[in-house]
Amino acid sequence: MMTVDFQKTLGTFTLSATFAATPGRMTALFGRSGAGKTTLIDCLAGLTRPDTGEIINHGRVFYDAEKAINLAVQDRRVGYVFQEPRLFPHLSVKANLMFGAGRKQRSVEAQIGVEELLDLLGLHPLLTRLPHRLSGGERQRVALGRALLSDPEILLLDEPVSALDQARSSEILSFLQTLKGRLNIPMILVTHRVEDLLRVADDLVLIDNGKVIATGPLADVAGEAGFQSILGDDGAGSVFAMTVRNHRRTDHLSTLRFASGDLFVPLVEAAVGEHLHVRIKATDVAIAKDRPANISMLNILPAEVVEILGWQSGQINLRLRLPGGDVLWARITAKSASDLKITVGSKVYALIKAVALADPGILR
Repeated sequence: MMTVDFQKTLGTFTLSATFAATPGRMTALFGRSGAGKTTLIDCLAGLTRPDTGEIINHGRVFYDAEKAINLAVQDRRVGYVFQEPRLFPHLSVKANLMFGAGRKQRSVEAQIGVEELLDLLGLHPLLTRLPHRLSGGERQRVALGRALLSDPEILLLDEPVSALDQARSSEILSFLQTLKGRLNIPMILVTHRVEDLLRVADDLVLIDNGKVIATGPLADVAGEAGFQSILGDDGAGSVFAMTVRNHRRTDHLSTLRFASGDLFVPLVEAAVGEHLHVRIKATDVAIAKDRPANISMLNILPAEVVEILGWQSGQINLRLRLPGGDVLWARITAKSASDLKITVGSKVYALIKAVALADPGILR
């Protein structure tokens, strides 16, 4: 377990970070540009020194202001993958990888062998090439391999796919999804894209203007008003952790189960029992006071209104509590809310079109 509790001031900006990262799980740092995400992981890596507090990984103190401990970068055993791969341009892929493998392999090699890692990242055909002969996705795979071959005690990923096109981005995220199931070290991902969260994040650290405003499992933090604020009007919505219950191939539908019931979605290529994250945009949720009949919407969920935000804009966001305790956000017009006499405590039905839940809203 990595525990983080420190402060760092840069000019007029102050970062205050308190959270924990669990081995074997991907912890995502999420927030607007300028929120302090990169400064935070630079402090974890030892590239930037905090002013106060402490950073401890699995009982080993990286930084402690009171005890005047500040381990050097090379002593922290951190694998760091930057937004730009930062490969040595004059070295082959193999030489770049071996630079990372300079010290004797320990924990990572025990969990996943070097040859298996090369196979997993698809690096064998690239070993003799120079970086300028690689695509963006290939360079990032090499950077990831180099970081892992350094035998890290923690893996830091700073926007590793933001400079890639959608296909290459999906490729790298798939590798990360596979790797996190194999490595028993804390993994921390910096991102500002919801799609990245859905694909690989288990836990979420929400950062706004230098302050950690929420931490916890992705689906829980995604229900917070702070998360909706960061997403803005166009991106507001909910994230749920669900399990594939069955497939109705004749209807081209899959049934996903979560704490609050079942959800029909367009057919997904996933095995029964597989865990998925599902994003439901607030604008794709309609509200009824009475349970409707004879309508095309397949998903009708009973809910209670627990919060109402944004009356002054002509549109309002409703925070709904579903039967299993899940939070669902819906956006409707202020007129509709007035006509339906929606108040905090109102019992309603949330209506969700199955066709609105097609990929990329469903990601594993």
